[in-house]
Amino acid sequence: MNPEAIEIVLTELLEEQKQEILTNGEIIAILKRILEKVNKVELQMPTDNGSTITESIRAIQLTCKEISEKKMLLQNSLSDSIPESFRVKAITRHRYYTNIAFIATFFFLLSVSLIWLYIGKCNQANYYKINDLKYSYIKVHSTSSLKKIFELTDSLYLVSPDSMEKFVTEGERQKRKQVVKQPAK
Repeated sequence: MNPEAIEIVLTELLEEQKQEILTNGEIIAILKRILEKVNKVELQMPTDNGSTITESIRAIQLTCKEISEKKMLLQNSLSDSIPESFRVKAITRHRYYTNIAFIATFFFLLSVSLIWLYIGKCNQANYYKINDLKYSYIKVHSTSSLKKIFELTDSLYLVSPDSMEKFVTEGERQKRKQVVKQPAK
């Protein structure tokens, strides 16, 4: 390959590079590839034309440096010409999805707990209705002595509900002890 052909190839590459916007790292990578190819060509060529190729490469390097300097100047002038109010200082990323997830979880747990309390109160009211029905049934079908006991119990409860509760819990505890003490038959 003759030096004129190498120079034509290199200038074509340089013209293509001028048309594209490149970063400094890309320019350095391209120059390294060019130098590697030129070194391969120089090894294959006689030594008398080597000085012209080296000079061409140096000229190409200088023009690449000029291109990168012009690029930096352009970037600096553009950034200086933008008013301060239009410059982006920091990009904020809004995290709406996490907030929505927390809010949804909170309302879900709140609704579950309210439903749980409502079901508990319904069960308690149902239990009271059943006990009231049992008490009414015993009152209707009982003898006169049993009716007197119920009336006495009701009046005792109205006078002192705390002492009656203590009396009942103590009586239930003693009955449980008696059941445990009795041997299994």
